Amino acid sequence: MRIAILIFGQPRFFNRTAALIKEEFTIPGWETDFFIHNWDRVGHTPECDQNEIFERCEYREQITKILQPKSYKIEPYKPIDILTSNILNSMNYIDRDTAYSFPSKSMDTIIKKERYYFGQHISIFKCYKEIVKYEEAINKQYDLIIKARTDIAYKPHYLYNSVEEYINEKLKKYNITETEIPTCSVNALRINRLTGEGESAHRKKWRGEILTNFYLNKCITEAGESINYEWNYWERLCLNDWLLICNRKAATIYFSKWFENFFITMGRDFSYNKERFKWMSRSDHCMQGQLAINYNIRLFSKGKRRDRKIISEEIIKEDIDLTGKILLKQTDSEKVLQEKIKNSYK
Repeated sequence: MRIAILIFGQPRFFNRTAALIKEEFTIPGWETDFFIHNWDRVGHTPECDQNEIFERCEYREQITKILQPKSYKIEPYKPIDILTSNILNSMNYIDRDTAYSFPSKSMDTIIKKERYYFGQHISIFKCYKEIVKYEEAINKQYDLIIKARTDIAYKPHYLYNSVEEYINEKLKKYNITETEIPTCSVNALRINRLTGEGESAHRKKWRGEILTNFYLNKCITEAGESINYEWNYWERLCLNDWLLICNRKAATIYFSKWFENFFITMGRDFSYNKERFKWMSRSDHCMQGQLAINYNIRLFSKGKRRDRKIISEEIIKEDIDLTGKILLKQTDSEKVLQEKIKNSYK
């Protein structure tokens, strides 16, 4: 089995997690290569982008030594600013409120705010193109491509009773044998339905139904019930976007067609949503689901979650749910990080 690990975006905590990423995707009998595209600055919230509060990425040598990537590119923000500016300027010709309407803010402020959303997807696209270029150079494709964030800690080997148990759990999570149908192993697969609960229209709540499988609008629920899914704007297929395990056919779609899917989905937002809230094209989890629907990808969820997101304790995104996340200070030692990882799995 040959796998490529696609590492993207702002390299939050990369100096702390590179070794954890290396360990997680080192599996006996598998040949693993790493590909990295990062931006040259690090922020922890949309406000960091908006106010230009960044840390610099200054650990390339350390990352290279640990992961020995086949490709490692670090770029400035210019491609993000150009794309974001073009998308937002096009909205000036839409004569109605949209999810991109911010009448009280300057264009410069809006661009800085919105690039937080688009930047990761540009980075994924660029990194995927490097994988394709390498495949063409060696005349051989990878079996799997796994999208991985830098701010994720994985369940370490010392929390298992044996090495065999540790390896088997990783194989159960990451192995995909299907080669003909575009297929992904995902986390938090569900259908979210809008309820009438909430203080106002834009604060109405979603209720999720957990799924284990989805393909061609046929689902299997967590309870084992088979159900048909009929597309409905307010009943949305969603999945977590922290980690995505794709066979080769699904990887082409998930990592190179996000922007195509973005415009398809935004068209549905214009057709079905007259407000400027709850647009599908503004939700990463909805966008992942729409990719599966629009391009006939099979999704399944199996094995226990192995990921915990690391959050800066000094700079926390407003209203964030800290369940299952690790708060880390810049000054925390390696010992403190390992203890926090251990505690998160209790």
